[in-house]
Amino acid sequence: MYVIPYTQSFPILKLPFIPLHNVIQSFSPLEALDFSLTSRKCRNIVKSTNLFKYDIGLSLLPEQTLFRLYRNLDREHLVCRLSVNELRNRNRHMEVKGILKPYFNERKRISLHFAKVWLNYLCDVLQMKLKILQMNPSSSIEQMFAVAEWMNSMQPEIWLCEFHDGIVKSDSITRFFEIANFPIRFLSFEVIQRSDTGPINCGALNVEDISVATRTNADPVNWFNVEQIKTWICVRLMFHACKFEERDLNQLVKGWLNGCNSRLEFFSAILDPLDFNIILEDIEFEERDLTLTRLFHTSLTTLPLSRTFIGGYDITRSDGTVATLQQINRFPGPRPMWEFAMAVWP
Repeated sequence: MYVIPYTQSFPILKLPFIPLHNVIQSFSPLEALDFSLTSRKCRNIVKSTNLFKYDIGLSLLPEQTLFRLYRNLDREHLVCRLSVNELRNRNRHMEVKGILKPYFNERKRISLHFAKVWLNYLCDVLQMKLKILQMNPSSSIEQMFAVAEWMNSMQPEIWLCEFHDGIVKSDSITRFFEIANFPIRFLSFEVIQRSDTGPINCGALNVEDISVATRTNADPVNWFNVEQIKTWICVRLMFHACKFEERDLNQLVKGWLNGCNSRLEFFSAILDPLDFNIILEDIEFEERDLTLTRLFHTSLTTLPLSRTFIGGYDITRSDGTVATLQQINRFPGPRPMWEFAMAVWP
Protein backbone atom coordinates (compact mmCIF):
# COMPACT_ATOMS: atom_id res chain seq x y z
CA MET A 1 0.00 0.00 0.00
CA TYR A 2 1.33 3.41 -0.96
CA VAL A 3 1.88 5.69 2.02
CA ILE A 4 1.91 9.40 1.49
CA PRO A 5 5.24 10.65 2.85
CA TYR A 6 5.05 13.02 5.77
CA THR A 7 6.23 16.52 4.99
CA GLN A 8 6.83 19.00 7.74
CA SER A 9 5.55 22.54 7.22
CA PHE A 10 8.05 25.36 7.03
CA PRO A 11 7.23 28.39 9.22
CA ILE A 12 8.35 30.93 6.62
CA LEU A 13 6.43 33.86 8.11
CA LYS A 14 8.17 33.40 11.45
CA LEU A 15 11.61 33.91 9.97
CA PRO A 16 13.56 37.10 10.67
CA PHE A 17 13.74 39.52 7.77
CA ILE A 18 17.18 38.55 6.40
CA PRO A 19 16.55 34.76 6.32
CA LEU A 20 13.09 35.45 4.89
CA HIS A 21 14.70 37.68 2.29
CA ASN A 22 17.08 34.83 1.35
CA VAL A 23 14.24 32.32 1.03
CA ILE A 24 12.19 34.58 -1.24
CA GLN A 25 15.29 35.26 -3.30
CA SER A 26 15.29 31.57 -4.26
CA PHE A 27 11.70 31.75 -5.57
CA SER A 28 10.93 31.66 -9.25
CA PRO A 29 8.64 34.47 -10.48
CA LEU A 30 5.67 32.07 -10.49
CA GLU A 31 6.46 30.91 -6.93
CA ALA A 32 6.75 34.51 -5.79
CA LEU A 33 3.40 35.26 -7.44
CA ASP A 34 1.72 32.35 -5.65
CA PHE A 35 3.25 33.35 -2.33
CA SER A 36 2.06 36.93 -2.75
CA LEU A 37 -1.50 35.75 -3.43
CA THR A 38 -1.66 33.91 -0.10
CA SER A 39 -2.42 37.01 1.95
CA ARG A 40 -1.89 40.77 2.04
CA LYS A 41 1.00 40.23 4.42
CA CYS A 42 2.70 37.90 1.95
CA ARG A 43 2.07 40.37 -0.84
CA ASN A 44 3.75 43.15 1.13
CA ILE A 45 6.69 40.88 1.96
CA VAL A 46 7.33 40.05 -1.69
CA LYS A 47 6.94 43.68 -2.68
CA SER A 48 9.31 44.90 0.05
CA THR A 49 12.14 42.57 -1.01
CA ASN A 50 12.36 44.21 -4.45
CA LEU A 51 14.33 41.23 -5.76
CA PHE A 52 12.84 40.55 -9.14
CA LYS A 53 14.72 42.65 -11.68
CA TYR A 54 12.71 41.65 -14.72
CA ASP A 55 11.01 43.42 -17.60
CA ILE A 56 7.55 42.32 -18.59
CA GLY A 57 6.07 41.88 -22.03
CA LEU A 58 2.33 41.94 -22.72
CA SER A 59 0.91 40.01 -25.67
CA LEU A 60 -2.58 40.83 -26.95
CA LEU A 61 -2.30 38.24 -29.70
CA PRO A 62 -4.87 35.43 -29.79
CA GLU A 63 -2.53 32.98 -28.06
CA GLN A 64 -2.27 31.39 -24.64
CA THR A 65 0.74 33.36 -23.34
CA LEU A 66 -0.35 36.73 -21.95
CA PHE A 67 2.88 37.81 -20.20
CA ARG A 68 6.56 37.09 -20.70
CA LEU A 69 9.28 38.06 -18.24
CA TYR A 70 12.73 38.95 -19.53
CA ARG A 71 16.03 39.77 -17.91
CA ASN A 72 17.69 43.04 -18.97
CA LEU A 73 15.47 43.38 -22.06
CA ASP A 74 17.22 40.39 -23.62
CA ARG A 75 14.61 38.35 -25.45
CA GLU A 76 17.05 35.46 -25.60
CA HIS A 77 16.82 35.24 -21.78
CA LEU A 78 13.15 34.51 -21.27
CA VAL A 79 12.69 33.94 -17.55
CA CYS A 80 9.04 33.00 -17.34
CA ARG A 81 5.81 32.72 -19.33
CA LEU A 82 2.44 33.36 -17.73
CA SER A 83 -0.39 31.86 -19.72
CA VAL A 84 -4.01 32.90 -19.71
CA ASN A 85 -5.00 29.61 -18.08
CA GLU A 86 -2.38 29.93 -15.32
CA LEU A 87 -3.69 33.35 -14.41
CA ARG A 88 -7.34 32.37 -14.76
CA ASN A 89 -6.76 29.58 -12.22
CA ARG A 90 -5.55 32.23 -9.76
CA ASN A 91 -8.43 34.67 -10.34
CA ARG A 92 -10.12 33.71 -7.07
CA HIS A 93 -7.25 35.27 -5.14
CA MET A 94 -7.62 38.67 -6.80
CA GLU A 95 -9.52 41.41 -5.00
CA VAL A 96 -11.81 42.47 -7.84
CA LYS A 97 -15.54 42.82 -8.14
CA GLY A 98 -17.44 40.43 -10.36
CA ILE A 99 -16.11 37.63 -12.55
CA LEU A 100 -12.70 38.23 -14.09
CA LYS A 101 -13.08 36.75 -17.59
CA PRO A 102 -9.96 36.39 -19.75
CA TYR A 103 -11.75 36.56 -23.10
CA PHE A 104 -14.41 38.74 -24.67
CA ASN A 105 -15.91 35.97 -26.78
CA GLU A 106 -15.35 32.58 -28.38
CA ARG A 107 -12.77 34.07 -30.77
CA LYS A 108 -10.36 34.27 -27.84
CA ARG A 109 -9.90 38.05 -28.00
CA ILE A 110 -8.13 39.01 -24.78
CA SER A 111 -10.22 41.00 -22.32
CA LEU A 112 -8.42 44.26 -21.60
CA HIS A 113 -9.93 44.29 -18.12
CA PHE A 114 -8.35 40.89 -17.40
CA ALA A 115 -5.00 42.06 -18.81
CA LYS A 116 -5.12 45.33 -16.85
CA VAL A 117 -5.86 43.67 -13.51
CA TRP A 118 -3.03 41.18 -13.85
CA LEU A 119 -0.50 43.61 -15.33
CA ASN A 120 -1.12 46.11 -12.53
CA TYR A 121 -0.74 43.38 -9.93
CA LEU A 122 2.48 41.94 -11.40
CA CYS A 123 4.10 45.35 -11.88
CA ASP A 124 3.18 46.36 -8.33
CA VAL A 125 4.18 43.21 -6.45
CA LEU A 126 7.23 42.16 -8.49
CA GLN A 127 8.33 45.76 -9.10
CA MET A 128 8.45 45.34 -12.86
CA LYS A 129 7.86 47.74 -15.74
CA LEU A 130 6.07 47.08 -19.00
CA LYS A 131 8.67 47.19 -21.77
CA ILE A 132 7.37 45.01 -24.62
CA LEU A 133 3.93 45.33 -26.20
CA GLN A 134 2.75 42.82 -28.80
CA MET A 135 -0.35 44.01 -30.65
CA ASN A 136 -2.79 42.07 -32.78
CA PRO A 137 -2.90 43.87 -36.17
CA SER A 138 -6.35 42.35 -36.79
CA SER A 139 -7.88 44.11 -33.79
CA SER A 140 -10.90 46.34 -34.23
CA ILE A 141 -10.70 50.13 -34.21
CA GLU A 142 -12.40 50.11 -30.79
CA GLN A 143 -9.85 47.67 -29.36
CA MET A 144 -6.91 49.69 -30.71
CA PHE A 145 -8.38 52.87 -29.28
CA ALA A 146 -8.82 51.23 -25.87
CA VAL A 147 -5.24 49.89 -25.80
CA ALA A 148 -3.80 53.28 -26.79
CA GLU A 149 -5.83 55.02 -24.07
CA TRP A 150 -4.68 52.44 -21.54
CA MET A 151 -1.02 52.88 -22.48
CA ASN A 152 -1.39 56.66 -22.32
CA SER A 153 -2.71 56.39 -18.76
CA MET A 154 0.22 54.16 -17.75
CA GLN A 155 2.85 56.26 -19.57
CA PRO A 156 5.25 53.33 -19.99
CA GLU A 157 8.53 53.63 -21.84
CA ILE A 158 7.96 50.85 -24.36
CA TRP A 159 11.22 49.32 -25.53
CA LEU A 160 9.59 47.28 -28.30
CA CYS A 161 6.13 47.60 -29.84
CA GLU A 162 5.23 44.82 -32.28
CA PHE A 163 2.32 44.32 -34.63
CA HIS A 164 2.59 40.64 -35.26
CA ASP A 165 1.10 37.65 -37.13
CA GLY A 166 -2.46 38.76 -37.93
CA ILE A 167 -4.01 40.22 -41.09
CA VAL A 168 -3.25 43.93 -41.03
CA LYS A 169 -6.20 46.29 -40.58
CA SER A 170 -4.97 49.68 -41.72
CA ASP A 171 -7.77 51.75 -40.14
CA SER A 172 -7.25 50.12 -36.75
CA ILE A 173 -3.48 50.68 -36.69
CA THR A 174 -3.91 54.26 -37.90
CA ARG A 175 -6.36 54.85 -35.04
CA PHE A 176 -3.87 53.44 -32.53
CA PHE A 177 -1.18 55.92 -33.57
CA GLU A 178 -3.64 58.80 -33.64
CA ILE A 179 -4.32 58.19 -29.93
CA ALA A 180 -1.00 56.81 -28.67
CA ASN A 181 1.06 59.36 -26.74
CA PHE A 182 3.82 57.37 -25.06
CA PRO A 183 7.45 56.74 -26.05
CA ILE A 184 8.34 53.73 -28.21
CA ARG A 185 11.98 52.89 -28.87
CA PHE A 186 11.68 50.08 -31.42
CA LEU A 187 8.68 49.52 -33.71
CA SER A 188 8.16 46.33 -35.69
CA PHE A 189 5.54 45.21 -38.20
CA GLU A 190 5.46 41.56 -39.30
CA VAL A 191 1.96 40.98 -40.57
CA ILE A 192 -0.18 39.23 -43.15
CA GLN A 193 -1.08 41.64 -45.94
CA ARG A 194 -3.98 41.31 -48.33
CA SER A 195 -4.16 42.79 -51.81
CA ASP A 196 -6.76 45.33 -50.64
CA THR A 197 -4.75 46.56 -47.63
CA GLY A 198 -5.03 50.34 -47.43
CA PRO A 199 -2.44 52.92 -46.32
CA ILE A 200 -1.43 53.23 -42.67
CA ASN A 201 -0.73 56.62 -41.15
CA CYS A 202 1.50 56.46 -38.07
CA GLY A 203 1.99 60.21 -37.86
CA ALA A 204 5.41 61.73 -37.18
CA LEU A 205 7.08 58.74 -35.54
CA ASN A 206 9.97 59.38 -33.17
CA VAL A 207 11.63 56.00 -32.58
CA GLU A 208 15.08 54.46 -32.78
CA ASP A 209 14.40 51.56 -35.16
CA ILE A 210 11.53 50.64 -37.48
CA SER A 211 11.24 47.25 -39.18
CA VAL A 212 8.44 46.58 -41.68
CA ALA A 213 7.68 43.19 -43.22
CA THR A 214 4.91 40.98 -44.52
CA ARG A 215 4.77 37.22 -44.09
CA THR A 216 5.07 36.62 -47.85
CA ASN A 217 6.90 38.35 -50.71
CA ALA A 218 3.85 37.73 -52.93
CA ASP A 219 2.30 40.92 -51.52
CA PRO A 220 5.12 43.46 -50.94
CA VAL A 221 4.52 46.22 -48.40
CA ASN A 222 2.48 49.03 -49.92
CA TRP A 223 0.94 50.74 -46.90
CA PHE A 224 3.59 53.39 -46.21
CA ASN A 225 4.53 56.16 -48.66
CA VAL A 226 7.66 58.27 -48.94
CA GLU A 227 5.97 61.53 -47.92
CA GLN A 228 5.00 59.94 -44.61
CA ILE A 229 8.44 58.36 -44.10
CA LYS A 230 10.11 61.77 -44.56
CA THR A 231 8.32 62.96 -41.40
CA TRP A 232 9.70 60.12 -39.27
CA ILE A 233 12.52 60.78 -36.82
CA CYS A 234 14.30 57.44 -36.66
CA VAL A 235 17.84 56.08 -36.71
CA ARG A 236 17.42 52.81 -38.60
CA LEU A 237 14.63 51.98 -41.03
CA MET A 238 14.32 48.58 -42.70
CA PHE A 239 11.67 47.46 -45.17
CA HIS A 240 11.51 43.90 -46.37
CA ALA A 241 9.89 43.28 -49.78
CA CYS A 242 8.08 46.51 -50.70
CA LYS A 243 6.81 48.49 -53.69
CA PHE A 244 9.00 51.58 -53.67
CA GLU A 245 10.10 52.70 -57.12
CA GLU A 246 13.02 54.81 -58.30
CA ARG A 247 11.03 58.07 -58.05
CA ASP A 248 10.13 57.26 -54.46
CA LEU A 249 13.78 56.71 -53.55
CA ASN A 250 14.75 59.89 -55.39
CA GLN A 251 12.35 61.86 -53.19
CA LEU A 252 13.58 60.07 -50.05
CA VAL A 253 17.23 60.89 -50.82
CA LYS A 254 16.40 64.50 -51.67
CA GLY A 255 14.47 64.77 -48.43
CA TRP A 256 17.50 63.56 -46.44
CA LEU A 257 19.75 66.06 -48.26
CA ASN A 258 17.30 68.83 -47.33
CA GLY A 259 17.16 67.93 -43.63
CA CYS A 260 14.40 65.31 -43.38
CA ASN A 261 15.17 62.13 -41.40
CA SER A 262 18.06 64.03 -39.81
CA ARG A 263 18.86 61.20 -37.34
CA LEU A 264 18.90 58.50 -40.02
CA GLU A 265 21.94 56.21 -39.98
CA PHE A 266 20.71 53.31 -42.13
CA PHE A 267 17.87 52.69 -44.56
CA SER A 268 17.21 49.52 -46.50
CA ALA A 269 14.43 48.08 -48.64
CA ILE A 270 14.08 44.85 -50.61
CA LEU A 271 13.13 45.85 -54.16
CA ASP A 272 13.13 44.88 -57.81
CA PRO A 273 16.32 45.82 -59.74
CA LEU A 274 16.65 49.63 -59.83
CA ASP A 275 17.78 52.25 -62.34
CA PHE A 276 20.15 54.54 -60.43
CA ASN A 277 19.99 57.16 -63.17
CA ILE A 278 16.43 57.85 -62.01
CA ILE A 279 17.24 57.58 -58.28
CA LEU A 280 20.06 60.13 -58.63
CA GLU A 281 18.26 62.51 -60.97
CA ASP A 282 18.98 66.16 -59.99
CA ILE A 283 21.26 64.99 -57.16
CA GLU A 284 25.00 65.65 -56.94
CA PHE A 285 26.88 62.41 -56.32
CA GLU A 286 30.25 60.74 -56.62
CA GLU A 287 30.39 57.24 -58.08
CA ARG A 288 33.00 55.27 -56.19
CA ASP A 289 35.27 52.72 -57.85
CA LEU A 290 34.42 49.04 -57.45
CA THR A 291 37.87 48.49 -55.96
CA LEU A 292 36.74 50.48 -52.88
CA THR A 293 35.30 48.24 -50.17
CA ARG A 294 33.83 49.77 -47.02
CA LEU A 295 32.27 48.09 -44.00
CA PHE A 296 29.34 49.76 -42.27
CA HIS A 297 28.46 48.72 -38.71
CA THR A 298 25.35 49.56 -36.69
CA SER A 299 22.70 47.61 -34.77
CA LEU A 300 19.00 46.79 -34.93
CA THR A 301 17.44 46.61 -31.46
CA THR A 302 20.15 44.67 -29.58
CA LEU A 303 21.50 42.80 -32.61
CA PRO A 304 24.61 43.87 -34.54
CA LEU A 305 24.01 44.86 -38.16
CA SER A 306 26.68 45.29 -40.82
CA ARG A 307 26.82 45.82 -44.57
CA THR A 308 29.69 45.73 -47.07
CA PHE A 309 29.64 48.49 -49.69
CA ILE A 310 31.64 47.83 -52.84
CA GLY A 311 31.85 51.06 -54.79
CA GLY A 312 28.43 52.71 -54.58
CA TYR A 313 27.27 56.31 -54.93
CA ASP A 314 28.27 58.91 -52.33
CA ILE A 315 26.08 61.93 -51.62
CA THR A 316 26.92 64.80 -49.25
CA ARG A 317 24.56 66.88 -47.14
CA SER A 318 25.16 70.61 -46.62
CA ASP A 319 26.66 69.92 -43.15
CA GLY A 320 29.30 67.64 -44.70
CA THR A 321 27.65 64.35 -43.71
CA VAL A 322 28.26 61.63 -46.33
CA ALA A 323 25.94 58.76 -47.20
CA THR A 324 26.44 55.89 -49.64
CA LEU A 325 23.73 54.35 -51.85
CA GLN A 326 23.92 50.92 -53.39
CA GLN A 327 21.75 47.99 -54.39
CA ILE A 328 23.41 44.93 -52.91
CA ASN A 329 22.73 41.43 -51.59
CA ARG A 330 20.21 39.48 -53.59
CA PHE A 331 17.27 38.60 -51.38
CA PRO A 332 16.38 34.87 -51.36
CA GLY A 333 13.01 34.05 -52.85
CA PRO A 334 11.14 33.05 -56.03
CA ARG A 335 11.49 36.48 -57.68
CA PRO A 336 14.71 38.47 -58.22
CA MET A 337 14.79 41.16 -55.53
CA TRP A 338 17.75 43.06 -54.13
CA GLU A 339 18.45 45.17 -51.08
CA PHE A 340 18.70 48.89 -51.67
CA ALA A 341 20.81 50.32 -48.84
CA MET A 342 21.65 53.84 -47.73
CA ALA A 343 24.29 54.15 -45.04
CA VAL A 344 25.17 57.43 -43.34
CA TRP A 345 28.82 57.45 -42.32
CA PRO A 346 29.79 58.70 -38.83
